[in-house]
Amino acid sequence: MGPVHARNCAARTPENSSVASDAIAASAIDGRDARALYQWALSPTAAMDAVRILQGSIQAAEGWADSLESMVTSDPRTRDSIWQGVGLAFQSLADPRVMEAVTPTAGDEFDPESFIAKRGTLYLLATGSGASSSAPLVAAFIEDLVEVARRMAVRSPGARLDPPICMMLDEIGNLAPLPSLPVLMAEGGGTAPPPLHPGPETR
Repeated sequence: MGPVHARNCAARTPENSSVASDAIAASAIDGRDARALYQWALSPTAAMDAVRILQGSIQAAEGWADSLESMVTSDPRTRDSIWQGVGLAFQSLADPRVMEAVTPTAGDEFDPESFIAKRGTLYLLATGSGASSSAPLVAAFIEDLVEVARRMAVRSPGARLDPPICMMLDEIGNLAPLPSLPVLMAEGGGTAPPPLHPGPETR
């Protein structure tokens, strides 16, 4: 997941979202895997490593490092409250099976642009009880896929993918709410987003 895309895929309160998105960006910039990200999410002290990555990278937007450092060095009570929310956002990584699934070996990574270009098919299945902890990861994955599709479409003739990709998001509102879903539904086929079929549960 790219550092820019990642900033849209984190926790929901402003402080939690800022920390989580900055940490995701740092991991993407430095090529760290989910294990490092999980350690940063558990410990403000460990998250200083992410601060240093952002400070030393030209890929990091201005203010990312300062934002994360201000949270790490804030009043302990405030900091602990923030990190509690951040830890909850990444709690699914505590499951070794989830950690293994999101930490591919070299050469086994998922490339969304290649996947779309090759007209691949992907199924994400979840139960209501099992989806709660992994919902942030599922939402982040879908958001990233949509953003990559949008950028590919902009570079394509007529600013559209041909053929378009189709996302059947049945019960997505219950399993893994997408922050951008209302915007995508409103845009419809007017620009470059993929056709969406969210099912009756999300309407």
